[in-house]
Amino acid sequence: MPHTKQHIQYLLSQVNSHPHHKWGQNFLIDLNLMQLVVDSIDITKNDLVLEVGHGTGSMTELLSDAAGKVIAVDIDPDMHTIARQELASRDNVQFIHTDILAKKSEISPEVMSAVRCAKASVSGRFLLVANLPYNVASPLMINLLTETPALDGMCVTVQEEVADRMCAGPEDGGVYGKISVVLQATGKVAKVRTLKPGSFWPAPKVNSAIVSWQANHALSKAEIELLKSAADILLGKRRKQIQSCLPKGVDKQDIVDRFQAAGIDPQLRAEKLSVEQFNVASNILA
Repeated sequence: MPHTKQHIQYLLSQVNSHPHHKWGQNFLIDLNLMQLVVDSIDITKNDLVLEVGHGTGSMTELLSDAAGKVIAVDIDPDMHTIARQELASRDNVQFIHTDILAKKSEISPEVMSAVRCAKASVSGRFLLVANLPYNVASPLMINLLTETPALDGMCVTVQEEVADRMCAGPEDGGVYGKISVVLQATGKVAKVRTLKPGSFWPAPKVNSAIVSWQANHALSKAEIELLKSAADILLGKRRKQIQSCLPKGVDKQDIVDRFQAAGIDPQLRAEKLSVEQFNVASNILA
């Protein structure tokens, strides 16, 4: 049975622990919303699910019921201990106590090794489903897109500000950024529901949101890496003209000519490029 606020507090008291702000721990305590996260991506017994920030194992239990295999990761040793005890009878759940980010631009090798091993035993999709800790959400989602096996979909809770960035277009100004470009170029993003602070314990100071993403597998890993680099280069100086954002050491006139030939005005501000234009730009900058 998924955990209520009172049960989470009881479990933490048993190991003399508490929520840690430094790890972005805000436990989802609305059981209907927890079920909505799991249901919104149509998990089957053929699927492998990665859950990051499993906490006391509340959502992990629902994922275990729905999926063929679950890899649940948490940086907090107390959460690791609690969740393993709570779900000791669940043979399809593998708990890993580690930081999901080995560094800002790299997913934990231990986790990805476990994912690759588990994926060999299931025939379905590889999914990220989690109440994501706020401090790892964006880099985790972006970096997972260039890992092996390929990510097929995700349904996550994040800060509403992050959700807005995930869904934003060039008409949305400063909200539109790297995560907007990369996620929309590689799949379909949708905000499922906004969540009020009271849906969590401790209650955060901002709204959150459930967001889904379904991969289109239109780009190769190499092309996604190029797209990420192009977004870094051009959106690093987002209010400047594209021709002023180009790095040193390149033939700027040649690149400007290529932009013009592709129908992209090099005098456009970088933040005005559409996702499709970023795809073109990444190939030119390559």
